[in-house]
Amino acid sequence: MNAFAVFVVNEHLMELRDEAAQRRAMQGPKPSFGQRIAAAAARVKTAVTTAPEDSYSVLPKLDGYPYRG
Repeated sequence: MNAFAVFVVNEHLMELRDEAAQRRAMQGPKPSFGQRIAAAAARVKTAVTTAPEDSYSVLPKLDGYPYRG
């Protein structure tokens, strides 16, 4: 039984490696270092310049609650 289990696991690993190789082969060209830096800077700029009421918050807004004052 142990030899069969090793065989099954090895077959599964080979299938996973083949799928990963196919996915890597299908990927397009990656962006250059400069493009990645520019995109990161744009995301930071957007995060900094976004108005606080438009930004995402985990906490609920306290509108209409009786204890708000």
